Amino acid sequence: MVIRAKSVYEASAPEDGLRVLVMRKWPRGIAKAAVHEWRRDLGPSEDLLADWQSRSASWAEFSRRYREEVAGRVEVDWLKGKAQEGTVTILCGCKEEAHCHRLLLRQIIEKLARQ
Repeated sequence: MVIRAKSVYEASAPEDGLRVLVMRKWPRGIAKAAVHEWRRDLGPSEDLLADWQSRSASWAEFSRRYREEVAGRVEVDWLKGKAQEGTVTILCGCKEEAHCHRLLLRQIIEKLARQ
C-alpha cells in the first residue's frame, strides 16, 4: 500500500496513482481534471480550520480534533480500500506540509491498514 500526500498545486505525476482532493472547498485555479476524486468530508470542518488559521488552536489541538472529526467516516474506509488497491495521493491546498491535515489523514489510513 502506497499513500502519498502533496499539495494540489504541485504538478501531477504518473506515480501519483489515484489523486484524491480532501478539502471542503474547491481550491482556486485548479481544473477539475487535476484530481480523480473529491472527498470534501475528509477536509477539516470550517470551525476547526478557522481555529487553526486564527491560531486559537495549537497543532496538537488541531490534530486531536481532526482525528475525532474523521473517525468512523465512510470516506476513511473508502480511502483505505483504494490505497489497498494501488497508489493513492492525498491532495489539499495547504502550503505548510508539516502542519497539514493530509499528513494526519495518511497516518490514520496507514494505522487502520496495520490493524
